[in-house]
Amino acid sequence: MKKRTEIVIETHRRIQIRRDGPVTGWCPECAQQVEWLGPEQCAQRLGVSSPGVYRSLDAGKFHCQEAPGGRLLICVKSVQ
Repeated sequence: MKKRTEIVIETHRRIQIRRDGPVTGWCPECAQQVEWLGPEQCAQRLGVSSPGVYRSLDAGKFHCQEAPGGRLLICVKSVQ
């Protein structure tokens, strides 16, 4: 009789949101802990309009993810 081994891998995503400081969390595309910005903060940092940031997101230029509550977050490393 053959033995069967089952391997289960669990993954978790953790995002820290602090009102007094930057939002930090794991970026799967950068494979490291990074700072996250909202679209408006990203637009200010880049000196462009919010629609420009959304166009870049649609084009896949920035890493992004949805935080709990539906807030969109953009990886700072992908913006630089």
